[in-house]
Amino acid sequence: MRLFGIYTEKKRVTDIIIRAYFTVKSDLFFMNDENIKDNIFEYLEDGLSDVDDIKEFPEYLYAGIVKSIIQRRINLTLSRQDYVSR
Repeated sequence: MRLFGIYTEKKRVTDIIIRAYFTVKSDLFFMNDENIKDNIFEYLEDGLSDVDDIKEFPEYLYAGIVKSIIQRRINLTLSRQDYVSR
């Protein structure tokens, strides 16, 4: 996301480039189970509040967001269990 951020600061970025970036990241995360270190899914999750109709939001991005939320909750639960078991 850092490189993407630098790119967007320097040049005028079209919606197509932004969607392509999120599409690639979502595919890597959702379909290929790759670990995405940047916080793009939190960014996309925040963007959901600006969408009037959830049907307008691309399903592949929504799938990445949902998986990200589930993983964060699982990690939080595991860390709580680890803390309690100490």
